Amino acid sequence: MKLQKTIAAMTASAAISVLMAVPALAATEYEEITDLSFEIYSTIEEGTTQDSDSVEVTLETDGCDVTSYTVTNVPSSGWDSDSKPKLRIVVEAQEDYRFMSGLGKDDVYISDDQGEVTSVNRSSKKVTVSITLPEVSESAVTLDDDFSLDIDEESLGWDDYNRGVAYWDYNDYAKKYQVKVYRDGSDLTASEPITTTNNTYDLSAYFKRGAGEYTFRVRAVLNSSNEGDWVRSREQSVTAEEAAAIYAQRTTEEYKGSDSSSTNSSSTGSTDSAQHNRGSISTEAPGGQWQTDNTGTWWKRLDGSWPYSQWVCINGAWYWFNAGGYRSEKKWEIVDGVYYYLGEGGVMAADCLTPDGYWVDASGAWDTSRPQVVS
Repeated sequence: MKLQKTIAAMTASAAISVLMAVPALAATEYEEITDLSFEIYSTIEEGTTQDSDSVEVTLETDGCDVTSYTVTNVPSSGWDSDSKPKLRIVVEAQEDYRFMSGLGKDDVYISDDQGEVTSVNRSSKKVTVSITLPEVSESAVTLDDDFSLDIDEESLGWDDYNRGVAYWDYNDYAKKYQVKVYRDGSDLTASEPITTTNNTYDLSAYFKRGAGEYTFRVRAVLNSSNEGDWVRSREQSVTAEEAAAIYAQRTTEEYKGSDSSSTNSSSTGSTDSAQHNRGSISTEAPGGQWQTDNTGTWWKRLDGSWPYSQWVCINGAWYWFNAGGYRSEKKWEIVDGVYYYLGEGGVMAADCLTPDGYWVDASGAWDTSRPQVVS
């Protein structure tokens, strides 16, 4: 094990020494979007001239957004029962993303066979997808006398095992659910609610705000014309230590539509920790211990294993363990394209000035908006 650790640590150290000599010279790296996945719901009815206002498109792919969609063949005389609406969707990549070269029809997925992809035109930052929807008689939604989008407020709750996971009852008519998260009454999803097709959602990422009273609201949605009433969960009171533990259990980052202005006020820069995926993370169970050999220091778990190539929270502090399993100390590391400084004892620096004069924000990321301080 020590020989393997030594080789891995030497390789990682050499790579970092070259890459981190001048943090400001780091090149921008783009993450490729390799496919697109849509949910499409149509309420276009026979005999009407309904257009894209009667169609709802949800993009389920990260790193990009739908900027427009249009029904291109609305008949002036009204839709026949066997008419097939044609939909054109424009998708644009977000700042640090671009579309894969060669992305085509086979890389576009539509749930529940609610359309057929007829063409895809792409550039590195924009894709236009043409889709033919099912016949109007097949795609239109008919509402019966029992139709209701109500959700029983008593069904809302927080999971007992993972306290950041919210759940609620299914609604038979809902195509999706919208969720909002609150801390001490403040909406953490102010700009755009979370959207999910499940009756549960992991909200653990929002607990990075720290101690407070957390609640969530949810409503059932059939389409843009049929939305249920918002219902609120009970409050969940957490301490700072409990919030950190819940955050460490997260399986998702904050919803991409969330409002970055609602980040913790202690952040010194424009970079929010929600924008950084720290890759594989864990919170260590009690009972492990630090071990030191001729190469460095590593964390030995009770079962004899050790973390590697991941962030680990130990006793409330964050550490980065390299591919060899050793913690990084008094050096910069690049993790998923983001610079972090690991200080004395390997503890990640946060919301402070590093020894070489660079600012890091509350998430630990290098704050590029602030100049280097030269002493």
